[in-house]
Amino acid sequence: MPAQQDLQTLMHLMDLSEDAEGKAKQTANKLASAMEDEAQVLAVKLRDVYRQQGRDISDDAIQAGVSSYLAQRHRHLPKGTSWVRFVGALWMQRTILLIVMSVMLGLVAFAGITGGLVYSGMRSKALEGIHATARQAENYRNQWQQRFAQLTQLSTQAARNQRLIQPALATFLDRNRQPSAVILTTEKGNLEELSRQQSQLLASEQKWRQNAEAVQTDLEKAKSLDQVENRYRMLIDVNATEKESPHAAEIEVALKNGDLAAATQAVHAIEADINRKQAEAANARALAAAKTRVTELLQKLAGVAKEPAPVQRFEHEVQVAGDDTRLLNHVGDDIQKTTQWIAKDYTYRIVMRQGQKTAFVRTEHDSGAKAYYVIVEAIDAFGQAAEKPVIDRENQKVTSTRMWGEEITAEDYEQIKSEKLKKATLSQPIFAVKPAGYEEPQDFNYHAQHRQATRW
Repeated sequence: MPAQQDLQTLMHLMDLSEDAEGKAKQTANKLASAMEDEAQVLAVKLRDVYRQQGRDISDDAIQAGVSSYLAQRHRHLPKGTSWVRFVGALWMQRTILLIVMSVMLGLVAFAGITGGLVYSGMRSKALEGIHATARQAENYRNQWQQRFAQLTQLSTQAARNQRLIQPALATFLDRNRQPSAVILTTEKGNLEELSRQQSQLLASEQKWRQNAEAVQTDLEKAKSLDQVENRYRMLIDVNATEKESPHAAEIEVALKNGDLAAATQAVHAIEADINRKQAEAANARALAAAKTRVTELLQKLAGVAKEPAPVQRFEHEVQVAGDDTRLLNHVGDDIQKTTQWIAKDYTYRIVMRQGQKTAFVRTEHDSGAKAYYVIVEAIDAFGQAAEKPVIDRENQKVTSTRMWGEEITAEDYEQIKSEKLKKATLSQPIFAVKPAGYEEPQDFNYHAQHRQATRW
């Protein structure tokens, strides 16, 4: 059982040794790859410098110089005798030495474990394993010694070539970092020449833009003049009388001189004259039509009415309207409604429908006196309520309505009120009768005061 544990410990130490060796190889490969890429770039630049100087340096010397330069930039290489340099190189390879020492310590531990295995009865097999491991360790030690010797040789060769290449490399780097005065002067002159040419281009572009804008303005002006002239010719063709107006002469002169503002103003003046004359003509036609209509309606009213009062009243309203077309049309509408009203028989019936008022009282604002009204409606021969133009007592406005209030005496009001409260009906529901040919009723069953109201 102890022998098996010792064997497992030995195998674990061998695994650790292999892992350490693998990590060391990976680190060395990465470092070598990075240095190789940077070395290639510097070698190309250094080769160009030597070619410019007319010198022919071998690739091996250039590569050695670049490697030495990179090594000096990344680590401190002590100066002095070869022994001091050798010690410094050993210090730079301390990682590899630590790995070798770890392997040696592993071998020592392995030797101690092997001794235990010998005393535990597994001496022959352990010795075979020890010899195999020792041979492998010896191989590793030889390989590392060879690699260390190669690195030492390369370092010594790089230090020797560095003295040849480093001055030229430093000169090349200084030249890249600090341009010479000649280059700066040349570039400054080029920049000044470019600035001057750019200023000339900007001035030319600005002048071209001004010319283009002037041409565009002239084109737009010519187009506008053509439009104004076409508008003027069209107006003259439609309204030949405007050709003799003073504005026409102004337009001709403005078009000849290319004066767009004056031509436009004159055309607008002609249009205003034409519109004014057309409006005046339309108003004259409308006024004539309104007067003709009013005259015809008055003649119809005179033929229907059996009393002169309605005709005389409307003749007075026509005189007041004068030449106001709107007022004449309004008077004509009133004459037409009144004529239709006078031409028929109507019965003024007191309103007794449920939910509606039958009578009301109005108090005068000035005197405080009370006025009594009964609500009536005009019923035609077919039993339908008709609209009647009513003049309201309070505002003197004419309103066409189907129900209105007729003023009565206080006695009639009390009688109607009493009958409605007691019997819910009236002994005389007919207020008055208006025969055809008359504007107002001729027969009354109540004491009418001949004043009306349209609001209650």
